[in-house]
Amino acid sequence: MLLSMLSLRLLAMTVVSADRSPLAAQAPRDHTTGRQAGGQPAWVLITGLVGGVAGFRALEAVLQRDSARVVIIDPYRLSLDSQDVSYAALARRVDRALISLNVYDAHVVGHANGAGVAIRLAALTPTRVASLTFLDAGALRASAGTTLRGSIRFIPLVTRFPGGRAYVRGRLANGVREHAGQHGWLTDSVQRAYVDPMLNDISRVVALAMRLHQTMERDTLEQIIDQLRVPVTVILGGAPHKSGAGPDELDLLRPLGARLAIVRLPGIGHFPHEEAPHVVANLLGTVRRRGAMVARVQP
Repeated sequence: MLLSMLSLRLLAMTVVSADRSPLAAQAPRDHTTGRQAGGQPAWVLITGLVGGVAGFRALEAVLQRDSARVVIIDPYRLSLDSQDVSYAALARRVDRALISLNVYDAHVVGHANGAGVAIRLAALTPTRVASLTFLDAGALRASAGTTLRGSIRFIPLVTRFPGGRAYVRGRLANGVREHAGQHGWLTDSVQRAYVDPMLNDISRVVALAMRLHQTMERDTLEQIIDQLRVPVTVILGGAPHKSGAGPDELDLLRPLGARLAIVRLPGIGHFPHEEAPHVVANLLGTVRRRGAMVARVQP
């Protein structure tokens, strides 16, 4: 084959690595049961680069049991053909989507790269966000990284060869599995939901990956964090895995002081919302109560 095992391995690793390259390819959805009025919580779930909207299905179902409004947004799908794919640009697109849905003062949850979008959303529109929760991520400076190589541009060609699509699907699914602590949730149907949307649009996704690799942020992360006025909770997978938040990503959040809470879940990997959705939902209930207690200072 024209693409070496190493090159394909690089793509599989970038799916869930610290470089946080794109896999999501699903449109945003608004799921509402009950009404937002009367003190009922509104959750905005911002996807990372793996799984898209499907990746939040389990957590969505648990949250909706309390008649919560749940809005799931895939910022990478919104930006699939955009030239500006910085976190700030993705946050602006999420903000426009939330304006159209009349969402304000929501509890925003971001998985992996979704945390990079969420933190900038809170700085961009303080009235949109009542609290922030990061799932297996800390403060992310930029989408750009060092893992991507020019050879991934040949992956669309590989998928056209006999057996090429199945080969790429298997390697990507293995990449997801390697970063999870629990594997019971990773059924065949879930793997297809995670991987097939990317394969169905592989040329555009690879092009987006290359643009992400070259993207730089306009504002420093320190400036962004200095603008935050809401509580931030970081939920980390405690099982050994190669992705997730590094010490520097957590240290950047320390200036938040009492507004920062860090929770580690033993035995859980890069996908706490999939591996332990009930545990995460319980923690989000605590987040909502913290949000009501923390005084929000207007900038």
